[in-house]
Formats: sequence, structure tokens, C-alpha cells
Amino acid sequence: MKTIIILLLSMFTMLPFLAIAQEEEPQPEWQQGVDYVVDKVESSINGLATALEVPAKHVYEILVKQQVVIAWTSILTIILVSFLLVTSIYFLITVPSWDKPSVQAVVSMIAAAFLLIGLLIELGNVSLILTGFINPEYGAIQDIANMIK
Repeated sequence: MKTIIILLLSMFTMLPFLAIAQEEEPQPEWQQGVDYVVDKVESSINGLATALEVPAKHVYEILVKQQVVIAWTSILTIILVSFLLVTSIYFLITVPSWDKPSVQAVVSMIAAAFLLIGLLIELGNVSLILTGFINPEYGAIQDIANMIK
């Protein structure tokens, strides 16, 4: 994390000197886009930090920690929904007679269907979970980019 910040800071400090050295050559379109995005990200972090009256570094650290919290929350949700789904299916399997099902059996069947859909939706967040554990800095930067849009 520190190396990324150092690289970004060194890149920002060298940009004016590189611009002076390359005044003769026009900037490619992609470079103008990168400069625009970097300016937007920087202004968003500074704006958020100003609104919260804390340093921008502190806001970034909170966003990084939030990625880990989101990942743990998703995992706990998957575990809970899986447990409830297995319980509902077990109850459906142990129904004595399907000729005349009880209200509990029908409710359990409907709950199992909704829990299965919820589990599939939550399993779609695997990339969010992996990002939260493996590279939360990327998730924080992605959140900042989404705030800009």
C-alpha cells in the first residue's frame, strides 16, 4: 500500500516536469482521459475529506477497511442463507404426506425458492468478496471511481 502511494505521489510530482519536457509533442487522447480521471479521483477524495473534516489519507484507509467488512458480511450472508436453505429442504424432505401438504410445508417450499434465489444472487458477488480479502485497495479505488460517475 505504501509503495502504491509513493509511486502515485512521485508520478504526480513528476507530471509537471514531464509536461514541460514534452510541450512540443501533443498529448495522445488516452493521456488526456487519464489526466481527467486522476483529477476527478483526487478532487473526489479531497472533497469527501473536506466534508468529513478529516485528512484524505484517513478517508482512503476507511474505504479500504470497508472492503474487508463488505467481504465478511457477504460470507456471513452466504453461510446464513445456506443454512436456512438446507433447513427448508430438510423440512420438505421430511413432510409425511404430499397428498395433503400442511401450511408449513407450502411456506417452507416458498421460502426455499426465495432462499435459493438469494443464495445465487449472493454467490454472484464472489468477485466483491475476493477483492475485499485479496486486494481491498482496488475495491476502495473502484468505489471512489463509482462515486465520480
